[in-house]
Amino acid sequence: MRVVCAGEALKFVLGWVLWCCMCSQVVRADEPALLFPPLTGRVVDAAQLLDMPTTARLSQMFQEHEQATGEQIVVVTLVDLQGATIEEYGVRLAKTWSIGQKGKHDGVLLIVSRDNRKVRIEASSGLRDQLSDAQSALIINMLVTPQFREGNFATGIELGSQAIVTALGGHVPDGPEPVSDNLYPGQPASTLWPALLALAALVLMMSTCAMTNLGRRMRLKGSSAATRHDDDQGFGGGGASGNW
Repeated sequence: MRVVCAGEALKFVLGWVLWCCMCSQVVRADEPALLFPPLTGRVVDAAQLLDMPTTARLSQMFQEHEQATGEQIVVVTLVDLQGATIEEYGVRLAKTWSIGQKGKHDGVLLIVSRDNRKVRIEASSGLRDQLSDAQSALIINMLVTPQFREGNFATGIELGSQAIVTALGGHVPDGPEPVSDNLYPGQPASTLWPALLALAALVLMMSTCAMTNLGRRMRLKGSSAATRHDDDQGFGGGGASGNW
């Protein structure tokens, strides 16, 4: 009888220890606890970096692109990242919002964190042939962060968004060219932006040829990634990040 009682006590202790370990793992898995802004539209300007005309143009461009292709693009500006990396925050936000069509993995997030001075393009696996990590990095470094360093957040976000749509094979509607809040002294906007866009377009066109073979390999990789992430829209770290 004494041996049986000791065995039962040992089982109880081991069970209790196992339960405590499982609880601690759950707590750690949920850390840090992040609060996400509600998905109120194709542009979520939580940090108030965009003016109303820019927000309207972006929303219209993303809506027309989604209607034509089914691909979903969302811009989100944040005050800060709540202690997370922008890569971690981007993946978890994309999954929480369910960006992209389930099974097609065709969503893109453009994330700007104001206080952390970081920006990221987060692309799901189904779009990485069209919007590769290298192309995302070019868009950030050539178009977005140079404007952010001058305090032109609306311009940088709009130029980056137009480049994303173009990389995905979409159409950028005609409209007023982005106007900087802080123009370079003696440099009119009418001559500044065409030169900048032409340079960026040339770089992107040259990179397309260089990325052809890599794109073929990524197609197979993206296919397997889509299988692994069927329930989370295929987000798993594809894209690029930058800072200013």
